[in-house]
Amino acid sequence: MFSNDPYEDLEKAARAATKGRNFDRLPAAGGGLKYECLGNDGTLVLKVDHKNNEFGFVGEKGEQDEAFFLKCTPDIVLNLIAEYRQLKAEAQKP
Repeated sequence: MFSNDPYEDLEKAARAATKGRNFDRLPAAGGGLKYECLGNDGTLVLKVDHKNNEFGFVGEKGEQDEAFFLKCTPDIVLNLIAEYRQLKAEAQKP
């Protein structure tokens, strides 16, 4: 599932992701969807528990985490990867 190249994995994920708007807040639907996202330091960043009507970015940096998430669209990620690869290729030229 994962390669040795994190940029390749990120590129594949960005190409497969839904394009377009990703910033609408929707009311929690019925069902049992549960999801938690932890930061690198182990703190809870995002929690989704539709059955118990809990969802959103949480913690001291909840607003900042949400703002970052909303800026990370597939197109932006793909552009950054393309720019990285171009710069890397240029740096490797003799």
